[in-house]
Amino acid sequence: MKSSNNHLAGKKREEKPKLWSFAIPPIIWSLHFLACYITASVWCAKVAENASDFMIVRVAIAIYTALALTFIFLQATKGRRLFKQQGLRQLPHSDDTIEDRNRFLAFVIILICFLSAVATLFVGFTGIIFRSCN
Repeated sequence: MKSSNNHLAGKKREEKPKLWSFAIPPIIWSLHFLACYITASVWCAKVAENASDFMIVRVAIAIYTALALTFIFLQATKGRRLFKQQGLRQLPHSDDTIEDRNRFLAFVIILICFLSAVATLFVGFTGIIFRSCN
């Protein structure tokens, strides 16, 4: 019994793309959007007295954007690792094999991360464009 476990201990366990890996980048973007929107709307409705007060909101949006992009980058790194784990082969990944399916799913994770990063940057640009609550 012990010898069968020893041969498994030397092998590196392959990681497979999971369903949550697809959902995490858009969830990060949506939470970033909500945080930026709620911060700006509450600040402008309740706190701001003059135009110079908006600088605090701009800094908060910059911090939210940096955090969101960091988490999206981490997910993209995970997708890239999953993609390379399956071995580098030419596109398309259309064969009916587990390796091609996992490689395709890992590639989709990378693309979703890229799309979520672009969306996050567009939301973050509001901190640059708007200079006051008016």
